[in-house]
Amino acid sequence: MVTVIKRYEDADVMAFDYFIEAHHDVYEDTGHIVMKSSGGMATWRAVNDGDETYLKTALTALFERRDENGGVYPEQVGAATA
Repeated sequence: MVTVIKRYEDADVMAFDYFIEAHHDVYEDTGHIVMKSSGGMATWRAVNDGDETYLKTALTALFERRDENGGVYPEQVGAATA
């Protein structure tokens, strides 16, 4: 399961951390998403998730309905996009 937590927000930037299961204390297992407003468009980048293994799940978690713990299971993501 991937959990997404909002860390920062202002008028132009939103920053989120995402982590796998209970690995939020292991920096190598935590990814970071930074979304910036740029001329009416949002851009984003992932930090510390080089092959973007969990990035799709984390981005989907920002928009999908979450379970009681705030996480989205990968199989739910596949079902939601299918």
